[in-house]
Amino acid sequence: MNKRISTFLCMATLLAFGSEAQAASVSATATATVRGAISISNIGNGGSATPSNLAFGTITPSSTEGGTVTISTDGVRSAGGGVTLVSSTVGAARFRVAGDTGLACTISLPANGIVTITKGGGINMSINDFTSSLTGSSLTISDSPSSNEFTVGGTLSLIANQPSGDYSGTFTVTANYN
Repeated sequence: MNKRISTFLCMATLLAFGSEAQAASVSATATATVRGAISISNIGNGGSATPSNLAFGTITPSSTEGGTVTISTDGVRSAGGGVTLVSSTVGAARFRVAGDTGLACTISLPANGIVTITKGGGINMSINDFTSSLTGSSLTISDSPSSNEFTVGGTLSLIANQPSGDYSGTFTVTANYN
């Protein structure tokens, strides 16, 4: 048989019977886990709705030496350098985390050099060395709201002859699921 005829017959056979295309398919499952929103709130002592703020109290600075005032996570105040503490209301800030029970979250405090309190006119003081009453920086959310609470303290720095007045400012504490 001639080569041309043979090729023609092969092609005709393919066209007559078709070249069967093969297909395959498979299914997969799509999944998602949705966590309840995590929240953090500033609460008062004993869980009251009135926020508990980081209160350094009344301070008298030295005219020749700067100093510091520290509030511990237990709300205890101490002074260093040229600062005299005057009897007044002081305390650590108190927070409560809410979210899905059993999940761990990380608590982030402000870094040094970020937070200042001011009395206006560009006159300010810085707060550094924030600490929390947590062991480490994490918390596992519990069914018991009081188990989800912690306090925050810090250290306020004053310059010699710090101008008198009422100083205030804000700082941010963040909670994120691990």
